[in-house]
Amino acid sequence: MIMQAGSSSIKRLLILAFLGVPTFVGTTKTKNSDQQSPASFRVADADMPLNLVEADDRWIISTNSGWHNAYLQSYDEQQHKISGHVALAGAWYGLAYDVKRKIVLASSAESSIYAVAFNRGTFARIREIELAGCLLPAGLALGADGTAWVACSQNETVLQIDYVSGRVLRSAQIGAFPYVIVPLSSGNLAVSLWGQSAVAIVKGDTLERLAIVPVGSHPGAMLYLPRAQHLLVTCSDSDDVSVIDVRKQTETRRFHLNIPDIPVGGAEPIALAHDAATGDIYVALAAVNAVAVLQAKFDRRIEYSFSRMFGVGAFPTALLFSRGFRTLLVAEGRNTVTGPNAPANATATNYPRIGSVLGGGVEAYSTAQLREMRPTSLRHQVYGSAPAESDLAKERIAYFSSTHSKSGPIEHVFYILKENRTYDQVTAILGLFCLAQLSLLITMLWRAISFCSTTSLWMVMSVRTAICGLWPPQPPTT
Repeated sequence: MIMQAGSSSIKRLLILAFLGVPTFVGTTKTKNSDQQSPASFRVADADMPLNLVEADDRWIISTNSGWHNAYLQSYDEQQHKISGHVALAGAWYGLAYDVKRKIVLASSAESSIYAVAFNRGTFARIREIELAGCLLPAGLALGADGTAWVACSQNETVLQIDYVSGRVLRSAQIGAFPYVIVPLSSGNLAVSLWGQSAVAIVKGDTLERLAIVPVGSHPGAMLYLPRAQHLLVTCSDSDDVSVIDVRKQTETRRFHLNIPDIPVGGAEPIALAHDAATGDIYVALAAVNAVAVLQAKFDRRIEYSFSRMFGVGAFPTALLFSRGFRTLLVAEGRNTVTGPNAPANATATNYPRIGSVLGGGVEAYSTAQLREMRPTSLRHQVYGSAPAESDLAKERIAYFSSTHSKSGPIEHVFYILKENRTYDQVTAILGLFCLAQLSLLITMLWRAISFCSTTSLWMVMSVRTAICGLWPPQPPTT
C-alpha cells in the first residue's frame, strides 16, 4: 500500500472521528474467543503523556504534558507499580536519560529544559536550565560527557548544550520546526523537520547541515536501524512511514497506510519502536487507536513487510520496547471516553475541569500478549464500531441528503459560538458542511484536541471539500 497523500492531518483526524473511530470500554467477547480490551492493559494513569524512556533497564519514565497537570512519572516494570512522580511547571515532548549521572532531561513548555535527579525509581532535585531564544524545546538527544542536543521547534534551531554546567555550546539554524533528534553511528544527527516535510542530516560536533532528505508530510518520530543504516520516519499528515538510506542520504521507500479504495486518510502514524530480537517494528497510529507491526528481515538486503495490526487505547502517542522485560509500552494520549465533565445536578463549583477528565495512561503488552492480540485492520478501526442507524435516523438522513434526483432542503447555516468557561483548556466546535449547488449539508459538534494546556483554543473549521459525498459513511463491500 504505497501511495501519495494530500489533505491535512487535522481534517483527516476529525473526519475519521466523525466516521466512527472506535472506543474500547471493559472486556469485549466474540463468538470464538475472549479478547481483552486495551483498558485491561493499562498499568499507569497519566496526563497527556507524549514520550517514554527506560531508565536502568527497569523503570519507564513518561513525560506528561498535561491536559490538567504537567509532570514526570516513573513506572517500576519489576514491581508493576508507579514508583515516582514529580510536578513540573510545564512539559513538552523531549525526554532523555543519562545512565551515568542518573539524570532525566525533559523539555519544558518555555525556553528551558529540566535536569532531574533520578535514584532507583524516584525523582529528587530539579534543576531548570534556561535556554535563551530556544522557543518551545522539543526533542532531546544525549551526546558525550554531559552534552545534549535540543530541537527548538519554533525558531528553526538546534542547540548543543552542556547540561552539567548549563552552558549553550553552539546553535545553528536547521529548518522549519525541528522536532525529533536521533544520533547516528557516524556521529551525525538526524533531525525531523515537521514543517518542511524533510529530515536534516547534521554534523553532531559542529551542527553543520549536510543534507536535506524529503519525506512525507509532518515528519516526527524516527527509528534508526544501525545494521541496515536505515532511518524510519513517521509522517503523520500524509499517513506514511518513510525509509531513509543514511549512507545515500535519500528516501528509498515509503509505506502508505490507507484503507483500499477510500480516498480519505487519517491513520496518523506518530511513534515507532523496535524489537531487535524478532525484527518487529511497531508503529503507533494515533487517529485510529491502533498499532501496526512491520517486519524487517536482514539478508543480503533488508526486506520490510506488513505483519499485522492490533487495537490499543485512545490516541497512542509514544512507544517503547523494553528489551529486558520483553514488553511493549504504549502511551495513551488521552482517555478513551471523556464524557461530560458536569455530573447530574451539578452546580458551578462541584464539577472537574475538562483537563482533569481527558487524562491518558500507559499500557504494557508482553510478547506473549502481543502474539495473542486479535488482528484488526484500518477498515475495522474506522467502520467497525459505527453504531447501526435507527429507522428514524435513516429517514432523517435521507431527507436532508441530496441525490441525483433531488436537492437538499437546507440552503444556509448559521454558527452561534458561546464560550463555556468549563472548557478553559481544550475546546472547539467543528462544522462540516457542503452548501449551494453541492446540495449536501452535514453539521456536527466536536471538541478538537489542543496541545496547549494553558490557553483556551476555539476553532471553527470548514472541510466541506473533503467531506462532500462521504455521508452517510458506508464501509466498502470489497
